[in-house]
Amino acid sequence: MPTFMIDMSYGIIKETPPNNVITISIELMTMSNQIRAELEAFVIKAETLLHEWFTAKEALSQASHEGSQMVLSEIAGIAASDFFDSGRVGRRARKLSKTLMEKDRRDKLENAERVAIRRFDEWLSQVLTYLSGVSTETGTRTSPDSEKLVFQISKIRRFTRPETRLRHGITQIRVLMDKNLIRNEDLLKQAKSPKALVVMPGETFDALMKVTEIVSSAKAFLKVVDPWPGEETLVVLNKAPDRLPVMFLTSRLPNPTKHKEFELFARRLTAQKPEVQIAYAQPGILHDRAILTKPTSWSIGHSIKDIGKKQSTILPMSEESARNLEKWFDVAWRTSEPLQ
Repeated sequence: MPTFMIDMSYGIIKETPPNNVITISIELMTMSNQIRAELEAFVIKAETLLHEWFTAKEALSQASHEGSQMVLSEIAGIAASDFFDSGRVGRRARKLSKTLMEKDRRDKLENAERVAIRRFDEWLSQVLTYLSGVSTETGTRTSPDSEKLVFQISKIRRFTRPETRLRHGITQIRVLMDKNLIRNEDLLKQAKSPKALVVMPGETFDALMKVTEIVSSAKAFLKVVDPWPGEETLVVLNKAPDRLPVMFLTSRLPNPTKHKEFELFARRLTAQKPEVQIAYAQPGILHDRAILTKPTSWSIGHSIKDIGKKQSTILPMSEESARNLEKWFDVAWRTSEPLQ
């Protein structure tokens, strides 16, 4: 039977082979949209630089043409007034002025190109810095792939002309915007976040191992709520770290024989591990099952003794939910009846 995994912090259902793990995230799509908006800002900046570059080229070309015409007119006037071989002087003057103006235009264009390349390099540096903190989201990725994104964009440096670099930069960023993206810090947080388990019928061993893992890794304290106790419950509680305070709040079983058997094993456990306390809550107040501890508390959809016999879930609780349930637990514990 397949096992399904639910991530309560992030958002899209994804299947993870070979274990048929399904991860559910609530914020991933919003996060990816934020990254797309920030990449779009880089595209707009590149388009602005591209427009400014073409405007500067056009202005230089126009200024060069007008300046050349003006200088040629002045030189032609001077040449016409010269009575020494005015025709030859005029031709040479026009040739010289054209050469000077062309050189001036080239110098200004080269300078404008240097400025454009410098501004492009600044833009690219900002893009690469941003991408170094971003990765593609696949649902199974546990480590960043920022290096690939940075390498892909940095290849536009091989082009010489500023406009070519900018055009290819815009294209590459738009390709990235079509991907699911996630910040590296969120990716690492997602990889470390507790995963909830959806247990399918028949997976009793896997489910019991998960509950045992939670109990054995408990810190500071362990408070368990389960209205249907059994020997399996006691076996799991016995896996709690030595000297860790354990409080098990449960209910009396309706079958006297089964209840008597449970209490027999329960007394043996508390005799061996005095830090384990067992108490019966007031009738009718227990329904859900939960394991309250540090660093993560858990909500369990089925009693520990029967978990895996039917479809069920083991879900990590938010800190606020855990605090509220613990307050209720403490009140219910004060009015409970201790195991004798």
